[in-house]
Amino acid sequence: MLPMMTRMRLATLKRYGMESWLAARGLTPGEIEKELLAQCESWAREFDPCSLLLLRRAMDDFDARPSLSGIHASVLLVLSTTDVFFPASAGPGMLDDLRGNNVRAVFQPIESIYGHLASGLDWQRWSDALKKFIETAPPSTARH
Repeated sequence: MLPMMTRMRLATLKRYGMESWLAARGLTPGEIEKELLAQCESWAREFDPCSLLLLRRAMDDFDARPSLSGIHASVLLVLSTTDVFFPASAGPGMLDDLRGNNVRAVFQPIESIYGHLASGLDWQRWSDALKKFIETAPPSTARH
């Protein structure tokens, strides 16, 4: 199971853009592969493979749209143009769904080579949007 989980995690991190991030840190291709393998092997030893079945089922079965009207917080939706899981192209539709349920929502697409990891690794690409979002947020209307 360990080799399969390691290979799976390696493919995932590559799709997420981790190779690009490590390359930008000055690592050589050989160093990148060694670093990724070390991270993936460590993850594979600790991660419960059965949880992948539950995560997959949740991805297939879960639809948050019926619950959007229950959101009482403002939402800043930050999506990367290279994210294969939550692509920026889905942002306008998500924004429409949120606003259609009276949720204050702002969409900020970001250009990044880091895929699914972009919001963390390229935080500076959306920090101004976050600052503006916070500055223009209405006073809290939290319900108890």
